[in-house]
Amino acid sequence: MRRSTALLCLLAAGCGTVPAPPVHTRGGQEFGVTDGTFRGRWWNHYERGRSYLDGGFYEEAEADLDVAFGLRAQDQRWARTYGLHFIPEYFPNRELGITYFHQGRLEEAAERLETSLAQEHSALAAHYLNETRAALVQQAGGDESPPDVTAVIDGGTLRAEIRDNTYVRRATIDGVPYPIDAAQPTIAVTLPVPLRAGSHVIRIGAEDIAGNLTEIEVANAQDLDGPAISFDAVSLPGEISGVVYDPSGVAEVRVGDALAAADAMPDGTLRFNAVLSTDATTPLSFSTRDALGNVTEGVVPGTGATVPVRTAHAFRIAGLMDDTWVARQLDHIAQAASVPASGDGIRFANLADGQRYLMDEVVVSIEAADADGIAGITLDGQPLDGILPGARNVHVSRRIRLEGMGEHRVAAVMTDGAGHAAETQAAILRAPTAIELPEERMRVALLGNLWEGAGPQLENEAEFAAEEVSRAIFQRQRFDLLSRDALPRVLEEQELRAVLGSRDLEPGLRQVVPADMFAVGKVRRTGDVIEIVLQAVSTETSSILAYADVAGRAATLDDLRELARDLALRFEQEFPRASGTVAQAASAGACFTTIAEADRVRPELPCLIYRYGDPILHPETGAVLGRPTEVIARGTLTEVRAQLSRIALDAPAEGVQVGDHVAMR
Repeated sequence: MRRSTALLCLLAAGCGTVPAPPVHTRGGQEFGVTDGTFRGRWWNHYERGRSYLDGGFYEEAEADLDVAFGLRAQDQRWARTYGLHFIPEYFPNRELGITYFHQGRLEEAAERLETSLAQEHSALAAHYLNETRAALVQQAGGDESPPDVTAVIDGGTLRAEIRDNTYVRRATIDGVPYPIDAAQPTIAVTLPVPLRAGSHVIRIGAEDIAGNLTEIEVANAQDLDGPAISFDAVSLPGEISGVVYDPSGVAEVRVGDALAAADAMPDGTLRFNAVLSTDATTPLSFSTRDALGNVTEGVVPGTGATVPVRTAHAFRIAGLMDDTWVARQLDHIAQAASVPASGDGIRFANLADGQRYLMDEVVVSIEAADADGIAGITLDGQPLDGILPGARNVHVSRRIRLEGMGEHRVAAVMTDGAGHAAETQAAILRAPTAIELPEERMRVALLGNLWEGAGPQLENEAEFAAEEVSRAIFQRQRFDLLSRDALPRVLEEQELRAVLGSRDLEPGLRQVVPADMFAVGKVRRTGDVIEIVLQAVSTETSSILAYADVAGRAATLDDLRELARDLALRFEQEFPRASGTVAQAASAGACFTTIAEADRVRPELPCLIYRYGDPILHPETGAVLGRPTEVIARGTLTEVRAQLSRIALDAPAEGVQVGDHVAMR
């Protein structure tokens, strides 16, 4: 229902007979002002209404916002005012909802804020809707029932459902906030479970709109270990036998090319034997697989050959070792070759110091032997499953994940029946593939100088927020964030490119890496609530690539820092690293990919087209180190459809074929 003040303002806008409302001053800042001349247009009333709202003058704010709403009721970004003029955001429903909330008109506030979120999502509307719903619950007598949480781990994925008789406001997974904008009666959580050996729990926390808390624990016991296998005395030619065990069950045992026969024993182990022909070749390999697909493989003890010393050239061909590493490894191998394979101790069968992997997940194979019998084996402090107590030799494996690039130290410890311990260590490296190199990330220039606020305090808050957002984006390593020191030069190059084209740039300017997008920030304070917005603009077309925002109470620098971290995460989520394949070969400078709408991509985002090479094998351990990638083309999405997307290639690349891989930059 329109208030009389709103009607008077509407009449004033039409005939100019009502005096303009006063300009208020608080804390040395004026409220109820607009940029330029006030001409009674809807955008003038909206701007002045927001100014009143920021100062806490709610009746005056409501009057102006009512007029704006009566002339244009749709919440939207970049609303056109006249000609080619636009305002960055126009949210009359949201601002009226905030005004009603501060006046205690909660039902009206909830209606306006829900309408605003339905028309155009904003973090500020979500925040105030949560505040409004919490106040309504308190007004109705409160709520003492905590949320109900159910969860399962299925195939490496956590699936949880959080329900509440009012609204679920927050959720955490092992202490990490799960993103929830506007509180809802039901929240569904789907997250991959990190690869982690041993039994542990995942803690899920939930808080409803009234502050009631629930926390549950979900047991997570992942089987990452291959079967443990022990061999009897080996003589060739003849029969090879031994014992194998896995808590999940052993699916098969192979020795050489033969599938071994196996009999179940009362203690749960399997006794196997394989009869080998007289022409069996050495070294003799084996492999055993459990019911979940984990594999342990290696060379049967006593059938291996002396470790050959390869040339440095062979290591360089592998493409993953430098000359210093080669020299160290040649010395290590020369010493290890003189140690008999049957000696007591523990070693990695497929790891060596400096070994570089082009993949996140690797299998560590362990060989252990002890005349007193093996009591147990740990890898990085976690016991391996199914070790055969008392066995004099054991071969076992475990899958591990290499989190992040760089060095990862791996340590295995064996204890024997007498309580003695033996240890082996290796420092392995996770190296980036061609598509993971920093130069292949999207390049972002964060224009800190465009962050703005109203008043000296907010200007300081805006500068602090800009620094914290920049730091948080850099730490997440999703983008190649250009230094602020380079911005003037980058901007100069972007302007010259637009005028001259890249071929006509001076050689010195071509040394500056151009930005793919500029990120522009804005900070607004309404009372004790801060709203931070980050908008990405394409440097090629000037179109908006993404919009991310957060809002919340910010009484301290820690509050602001937390909002900045949340904004960095939301900004990153606007650029998913979706992957797919080429669905139609390149022609006329374009091709189609299976990346589609469900991947949450949008036109104008850049991508890479690449191919895998043959698996790289370590020249000494034989371990699969990964597969090299070759970037064969770059392009930009121009159309995103339900099943396919079109890629405009940056340069002619007729060699792009169906089945080539595509990844968003």
